[in-house]
Amino acid sequence: MNKSVNNILLVPTPSIEFSLKGVSLKEKSIVKIALPLGLAYIGAVLRENCYNVEIYEPHLESYEEDKEFTNEVLVKIIKNKIIKKIENSNYDLIAISSPYIYAYQWAHYIAEVAKNHKKEIPVVIGGGYPSMLTSDVMKDENIDYLIIGEGEISIIQLLEYLNSGDGNGLSKAGGIAYRINNEVKINPKNTYIDELEGLPFPAWDLIDYEKHMTFKKKRKLHIVSSRGCPYRCTFCGSHKYWGRAFRKRSAENVLNEIDYLIENFNLKEVDFVDDNMTVDKKWFMAVAGGLNERSISWQINHISSFTTDDEMLHAMKEGGCTTVSIAIESAVPETLKKLKKPVNLKRTLELVQLCRKIGINCYLLFITGLPYDTKEDMLTSFKFAEEAKADWITFNMLVPYPSTDVFEYCKDRNYFIDENLDLSKFTQRNQGFINTGDWDKEWVATMTYDFNMKINFLRNFNILDDNGNLDSAITLLENIVRFHPRHVIAYLSLAYTYNKKGELDRSEGLLKQASLLLNEKDVQDTYGKYMLWDKEEVINFYHSWKIQQ
Repeated sequence: MNKSVNNILLVPTPSIEFSLKGVSLKEKSIVKIALPLGLAYIGAVLRENCYNVEIYEPHLESYEEDKEFTNEVLVKIIKNKIIKKIENSNYDLIAISSPYIYAYQWAHYIAEVAKNHKKEIPVVIGGGYPSMLTSDVMKDENIDYLIIGEGEISIIQLLEYLNSGDGNGLSKAGGIAYRINNEVKINPKNTYIDELEGLPFPAWDLIDYEKHMTFKKKRKLHIVSSRGCPYRCTFCGSHKYWGRAFRKRSAENVLNEIDYLIENFNLKEVDFVDDNMTVDKKWFMAVAGGLNERSISWQINHISSFTTDDEMLHAMKEGGCTTVSIAIESAVPETLKKLKKPVNLKRTLELVQLCRKIGINCYLLFITGLPYDTKEDMLTSFKFAEEAKADWITFNMLVPYPSTDVFEYCKDRNYFIDENLDLSKFTQRNQGFINTGDWDKEWVATMTYDFNMKINFLRNFNILDDNGNLDSAITLLENIVRFHPRHVIAYLSLAYTYNKKGELDRSEGLLKQASLLLNEKDVQDTYGKYMLWDKEEVINFYHSWKIQQ
């Protein structure tokens, strides 16, 4: 029987916030292009089941090397690209991936554009955002079906229903939300996929890999070797999508995928984006040992200080691992208890020190504006971060995502500012969502931005300390300057670093660029106050250079 729904278009949302309004300097940047790993998996499963499938990234097609975009420009570009794509092709269904709540409006916008241009085409949405906020998402009548959680099984069940003509068939499709007579129905989720290696490898050939590599300036891809995290951190909504059971592919299967990518895409670097890759030591050591036999570098998006021992870290280094990230969130023991995160702070410092000793870049991640914290608590975390001497430290303000424990905690205590209960306010920006009796969102937003500026630019350990790694600092700062071409403090920090390394011409060029930027009002408005921090060596370095001109 010929399928009535056979030609499938998969569309990822851009990994930036949506805006139809003018944007501030802090929000201007070169468009960041995320690899659509989830859709690559969905595409592989669809193709395995004999569907014609295409992955289309309208924002990638719009990419121009080092071109600065605002969101409002990107909105117009994507609208035109989507309309042109629908006009020139015969798609039976459009499926939109929306992993992040902060970019949720892109998903709705793409659905609206598609429906306005071709009303009869079914529109499906899946990903982290719709999985967490299913009822809210289904209020959008431009979305016909919603997939909750892992999509590989549910999308096939949905398509089987659409092609069967069975009016009752949809009720049998697990993890699907839909409408009957304008009433939203939500089917229970399918059980999570236990045999992950039963899935085909992601269909990377459906993606413009070379353009992604040009954009990233490295031949790098993401890999998920496991799914699910057994821990219960109050701020994390990952379990709504991946579940809490730790499920892993065999080490052999993971290594086979890497071999495939090396052979077919000339892969040079792998980024493991698992929620917690170090939960199972025996399995992890087998993966690391296999990587040691391959000429490839790799990094891990998340390791836990409470699941990673010294032997594992040495195995990472021997296997070619270059970078690890450790999310500790807070340096206050009482706060960690309330977060339900079993972090040992002393052990975290030991891991950072060991990383530095054996030559692995180590990043630390913190959350500010936690409802359990006082002002003093947040200052404690900053002091700890400064003393840790990691290669990079990130402070992000809490986003209390709906469906998480911390969201309910804030709601029960009336911490939310009324307007921030609007979904459109749940963004990545350091703007704040809650006020407590001890602090307000404005104080936290300012402090968070200042913390990041101080610890990563003006007081960066690698830059200032004689034992620091200047090459590591340069790599990170060059990347920031590339994606944020008006970040004048990044220019100054990079200039200082090149000067310290003895590359004086490069330093001079960056100082001149910074000087020109500082003549512009929007740059002064954003960064001017940091130029007055004359106790900071990087700032004084610039002032001394300026006097000599």
